[in-house]
Amino acid sequence: MTDETIKVVVLGGGYAGIMAALRVAGKTKRQPTTVTLINALDYFVERPRLHEQATGTPLHGKPIQEMLRGSRAKFRQGWVKTILPDEQVVVVDTAVAEQRLPYDYLINALGSRVDRQIVPGVDEYAYILDPYGNLTADMLHKWLKARGARPFRTVVVGGGATGIEMAAQLIGIYPLAAATLITQGEAGAFKGPRIQKHIRQALAEQDISVVEHCRVLQVEPEQRLR
Repeated sequence: MTDETIKVVVLGGGYAGIMAALRVAGKTKRQPTTVTLINALDYFVERPRLHEQATGTPLHGKPIQEMLRGSRAKFRQGWVKTILPDEQVVVVDTAVAEQRLPYDYLINALGSRVDRQIVPGVDEYAYILDPYGNLTADMLHKWLKARGARPFRTVVVGGGATGIEMAAQLIGIYPLAAATLITQGEAGAFKGPRIQKHIRQALAEQDISVVEHCRVLQVEPEQRLR
């Protein structure tokens, strides 16, 4: 161990990244350590609530800088391009220029994103509960709002918590809409038989059609699925 400052870099400003940055900063406050959190957006996104944003409930993203206030962790906004482990450097695209940030310890909390390429047509025609890119949750909200009180039909793909909550929230806000939930397995199976039974009953009570053991192969214009 030397007297040189130890550089800790945290990638991702979600739940895991924020908590990691705060805890490392707290645990090392008596040591010569810097903690830098990198995230593409400058505010915290509550990803489990993006279905609410899509149906019109405002989500007030809290600035990451404010969430780190009072700690020794610093925030840098940018898009992580490359990790160079041999050099112990992270390459980040910022609004100003590309930057190379050296690290002694790297915490990868970037999380996951929806793969828009694996199913043909998703990138062009399907809305995604994601804050990045095209056809995001915010864009879906604008599309739904434009429908007004007119009936319309939607298809939600995914029988996990996100898909079920999206379909239920959609019908709750737009009672004239028709919704179909498509899943490769069984809807609600992630919660066990007792809770799954309750979930399936709730979906039926809202007239949400459920298509199970079915895989989407392609998305076509005008929201048609194959």
